[in-house]
Amino acid sequence: MIDPLVATVVGEGFRHGLLDTLSEHEALVLARKQDHYLGFVPATGDFFLCYGPGPTQLNALGFYSTDALAEWLG
Repeated sequence: MIDPLVATVVGEGFRHGLLDTLSEHEALVLARKQDHYLGFVPATGDFFLCYGPGPTQLNALGFYSTDALAEWLG
């Protein structure tokens, strides 16, 4: 777990509408392990897994749900 930080997602591996959601709502990152981050969209309650060098340069896998553990474990 980390202190929540605003996330900037610049890409999406699998197109499932996550970038559309993020274009309308702010995302945060809540946890980190190496270069993987657990993203969260407070407005929708959705979690997603993303990766990158830091919270401002992330790529998301594209899958998202309200189940934080399922998203974190991939």
